[in-house]
Amino acid sequence: LIKTDEKGDTLWTRQYTVDGRQSRAWSIKATRDKGFVLCGSVYPHFPNEAYVVKTDSTGNLLWQNVYSTFGTTDIVESANGNFYSVGWNLLRKIDTLGNEVWTKPTGDALRISESEDGYLYIGGGSDGFYFAKFDTSGNSIFQHNFFINAGAKDICADIKGNFLLAGSINEIDSLGENQNAMFAKFNPMGGLIFAKSVNTSGLFGELLSSCNVTNDGCFIMCGHTNYPTPGLEEDN
Repeated sequence: LIKTDEKGDTLWTRQYTVDGRQSRAWSIKATRDKGFVLCGSVYPHFPNEAYVVKTDSTGNLLWQNVYSTFGTTDIVESANGNFYSVGWNLLRKIDTLGNEVWTKPTGDALRISESEDGYLYIGGGSDGFYFAKFDTSGNSIFQHNFFINAGAKDICADIKGNFLLAGSINEIDSLGENQNAMFAKFNPMGGLIFAKSVNTSGLFGELLSSCNVTNDGCFIMCGHTNYPTPGLEEDN
């Protein structure tokens, strides 16, 4: 965990692990008490175990816990004070001290978001765009899987309460099968509003890995592409 000032100069760094094991963080969120919560995995046990760390505003450890399932890729603090994490086909509720309350099976979810009305929306997918809604008791409102030969890496909500999933899709074009960047917008009831794919380089390997909403209500996304360097045969 690294904190910098507004110029990017490092103010402090912290490291966390348990029992001398290797650890890896996949997501960080600021919490209502001005601290931070991180989630990820610890190794080298197989299967890898989920790992969540809670700190104060200066990175001092408040609590940490290891959960006996695969790693977790995203976490959110709910308005009810609890935490909810997703990863490896699992939704987990964690109380304010880090104790696991329950787990619920899901699709291949990578990211989680809470709406203003208190529902949990999760998205991801390695075999389609997975989009689901749960209440904070773990009851499934809907779970949908859209498209084939596609996968989503991130989810974000716009100012109107709709959601965008960003990822990629394998499509057939004049060059054969191509992996193109893809994004799709859904309403809060799980209905598809639109889906679009784009290829910026004309080459294989376009993938969106993150999305967010701008102040003017638009979406902004980033990812990678196999874009060639002039004079070099290998791709960047």
